[in-house]
Amino acid sequence: MTSRLTRACAGLLLLLLHTAYAATALPEELTGIWTTRDSVLRGEALASGRALVLDSDGVGAALGADGKRVDGVRLEVTAYDPQSHTLQLNILEGGNVIANGIAVYNPGMNTLSFRKDTFWRRTRAVSATARSGLGLEARAP
Repeated sequence: MTSRLTRACAGLLLLLLHTAYAATALPEELTGIWTTRDSVLRGEALASGRALVLDSDGVGAALGADGKRVDGVRLEVTAYDPQSHTLQLNILEGGNVIANGIAVYNPGMNTLSFRKDTFWRRTRAVSATARSGLGLEARAP
């Protein structure tokens, strides 16, 4: 009896922890791979420059590459306001929130502004292969 109760409590705790950090689903016009103007993609892989990867479940990554090495952090969209076109983001490293940020979508220019950079949409979706390559969990069906 005790072990069943312990497992049930542990399962509930995991569910609550997962729910507390659940990302916000995004509309179709915000999903995909976004890069700065000078960035180079090879397929869906960033070769150089900066990129934001945003998937429909609100999970993604912020990446930087210098032609030899790619570094990145996980992004989770915590809120999206369709009237102001703002996305609130958690920036995570090692599963911990290290910073928060705001990105602004400009529907007329089809750009995202994040920090001091402007990003242009290069793909309309993020493939399962790209997610896996970034170390992101598979998108829920």
